[in-house]
Amino acid sequence: MAGTVRGAIPRRAAKQALSRQFLRGFAPGLVQGATIKGNVYAAPFFMDAGFLYYRKDLLQKAHLPVPKTWEQLQSEAKTLVSNKMVKYGFVWEGASYEGLTCNWMEYLTDAGGQVFNAQGKPNMDTPAAQHALSFMRGLITSGVSPQAVSVFQEPQAMNTFNNGQAAFLRNWDYAWANSQTPGQSSVVGKVGVVPLPTFAGHGTRGYACIGGWDLYINPHTKHMSADLTFINWMTSVPAQTVLASQYSEIPTNASVQNSPAVRAKNPVLAIVGQTNLIARPAQNPYYAKVSTAIYTNVNAALAGQVSVSTALSQANAQLASAVGSSSL
Repeated sequence: MAGTVRGAIPRRAAKQALSRQFLRGFAPGLVQGATIKGNVYAAPFFMDAGFLYYRKDLLQKAHLPVPKTWEQLQSEAKTLVSNKMVKYGFVWEGASYEGLTCNWMEYLTDAGGQVFNAQGKPNMDTPAAQHALSFMRGLITSGVSPQAVSVFQEPQAMNTFNNGQAAFLRNWDYAWANSQTPGQSSVVGKVGVVPLPTFAGHGTRGYACIGGWDLYINPHTKHMSADLTFINWMTSVPAQTVLASQYSEIPTNASVQNSPAVRAKNPVLAIVGQTNLIARPAQNPYYAKVSTAIYTNVNAALAGQVSVSTALSQANAQLASAVGSSSL
């Protein structure tokens, strides 16, 4: 999830702290995400992206390959559940909250859709969106995912997987460390991680929603020197190494992200470069209403409260109301 801007570093201090030399240590896209009208307002702290976690032992026992498409995942999950090898096939974040917007962006983009079209107009009521949401609802109605997934956030999905009750999990990068913590997980040593699947017939790899945290400074701070020292430390090689190695976060410091020693402790880093990233349409003043329109209506369809068509039609209307007569 993205951090919240509570204020910008005063311009003179910002130019000194966020110098070009300092910013070269980060991927250009991360710096761009903290840039508004040419001014950099924050230092990238860590990245988030969605990944597919799977039970290596179950797939090996059933002689099944790691799925590369959503349809393949659905089929394999059905097989594992019907053979009583696991209680649930696939768990993910389907509750009515921001995490569902992230999940939705992945399925929608995989299906070839967009929340807004090239002209910045709402684009949720389309065949691509119909395909994406029908598939998500079908995961539940087919028994691949439990109905409870419609109230799952990250902890519920992760705990279900770590307790050995699910074969597949969609979650963020930090789920790796959680799955490998003795006493907290019953699947230590039994988990693999790969980029998310895509829909059959699409030539690209699956898309993962990108998020992360940035470090900002209140412009009214009375401790500017200490604040800047803290930011420099938190984005340094030692601090970012701890972040990646012990907490399974994706570091923003490029040298740490590419470190063989760090990658050996965090296999997620080895596949970040294989992942297609998609951002939420968050860089606009209407985003809170935009996201609410997405996750409330998608969740209503997942819960079976409305049809897929009704959910998408309502979402499109609410998006139009959120952005008014303006285009994004």
